[in-house]
Amino acid sequence: MRKLLKGLILIVVVATVVFLDQRSHVDDEHTLNVYGWHGIIPPSVIKNFEKETGIKVTYDVYDNNDTMEAKLIATGGVHDVVFPSFIPYAARQSHMGLFKKLNYAKLPNFCNISKSICSKIAQSGRYLDYLIPFFWGTVGVAINKEIVYEFLPNVDVNSYDIILNPENLKVLSKQGVSFPEEFTDIFPQVMVYLRRDPNTRSKENLKAFADHFKKIRKYITKFSSTTIVNDLLTENICIGIGSSDCINKAVIASKGKDGKAKIKSISLNEGGLLWVDCICIPKSARHTENAYKFINYMMRKDVCLRITRYSGIQIMTNSEEEEKIKSMIFGAPSKNSDDMDFDKAATRAWTKIRLNNFEDD
Repeated sequence: MRKLLKGLILIVVVATVVFLDQRSHVDDEHTLNVYGWHGIIPPSVIKNFEKETGIKVTYDVYDNNDTMEAKLIATGGVHDVVFPSFIPYAARQSHMGLFKKLNYAKLPNFCNISKSICSKIAQSGRYLDYLIPFFWGTVGVAINKEIVYEFLPNVDVNSYDIILNPENLKVLSKQGVSFPEEFTDIFPQVMVYLRRDPNTRSKENLKAFADHFKKIRKYITKFSSTTIVNDLLTENICIGIGSSDCINKAVIASKGKDGKAKIKSISLNEGGLLWVDCICIPKSARHTENAYKFINYMMRKDVCLRITRYSGIQIMTNSEEEEKIKSMIFGAPSKNSDDMDFDKAATRAWTKIRLNNFEDD
């Protein structure tokens, strides 16, 4: 009798495990784990995808690339879709083998993505095999018109000269000047200003960069990529370098009852610095087919427009923007050990600049 009971118990346990495993597998087929930027994709876009596909999305958020990269490396198998910035993160992660090769037959809406941006990325290497350029914008200059024109009435505001010329910065520093936090968001512009190739990683270019900051560092009030909107609106700064989506928010928020804005986004003669965030499928993704469905959905025209209206960040482009993109500065990603060595040296140099520590130079 005991043997019979044990046999029955074993059958029940096995059947239960099989049932639970099958139920888990069924649930697993309708699951997607996404790791993306905070505050960019509206919740309604995610809910609509779930409604259309029956796939339940878990959307984890991060606020910087370093956090995302550390988690991507350390917690393999957790996320199915990620949104890293191309330079230097997605490019570096591609070389590290962290992404699956893309099957574009499953992504017919890729036709909505900017051809000019794809061309710039393709010129850097075979990155389009593993990533799709999605969000894009520029790192540009914003000014408080009243203050800047009062102190520099004859300045050419459509040039990097307004914020990289030591004499101009000396005058504007009393009203506050903000620079970006990351080296990659300022190095190419300084190279263009110094009439050097922004894509040449060399000791000579890095030295020229550091030498220039020795001249202007004392005039820089702060280094921040996240507070530029508030800093401009509260007049903690009168000029700053920041992302186009943040600058546009500041411009809109500064409009008075007459519809005129106090904050102005500068159209730089030199073209501005293009930044791109990508969509990638991690090598360890467990829900690859669902990832393809999600990415293709995200590239749909109506979805792209909803995201842009919500966040102010561009996705699709028109013909005029396509032409502008062709002339924009686009930093080159690291490709080899020499590039990696340069990146390390640049990080050390940038840390010293931000700390205003030039004693060892």
